[in-house]
Amino acid sequence: KNPVDAVLAKARALFKRQLNQDAETIRLCINRFLGSQTSLIKEEFLDTYLDRICRLLDSKTFCHDCDELNLDAYNVATHFVFTGMSNVYKILDRGLTNAFPHVYEAVEKPVYERAYMEEFDTLHRLDFLIGARNSD
Repeated sequence: KNPVDAVLAKARALFKRQLNQDAETIRLCINRFLGSQTSLIKEEFLDTYLDRICRLLDSKTFCHDCDELNLDAYNVATHFVFTGMSNVYKILDRGLTNAFPHVYEAVEKPVYERAYMEEFDTLHRLDFLIGARNSD
């Protein structure tokens, strides 16, 4: 496993044992294990996390499914990236509503606020992907 996936796997295991299962708890679980990876600095982790968010946002099917469910695509993407790449690939392959027919209210708030992630988005991928989506 690469260091990012190692952090996420440990964070998911801790998250499953938490009473409060919201976006803030996800962040706290990630941060708990992010410091234990000496080879992985926070910026590298967030850059990889952002790449994975952008993969989902680049999918018209994913964005359409989110629109149909009245969910913010960015927020939903932040949650599914946390659940692992196998779920991201399922969504990209089958679409959100086919892969996960019951998307819950828990995804309404992002794991990382967009403004915070934009600090690490030196290539302005979020502006490009979300801006292109809003102009359709």
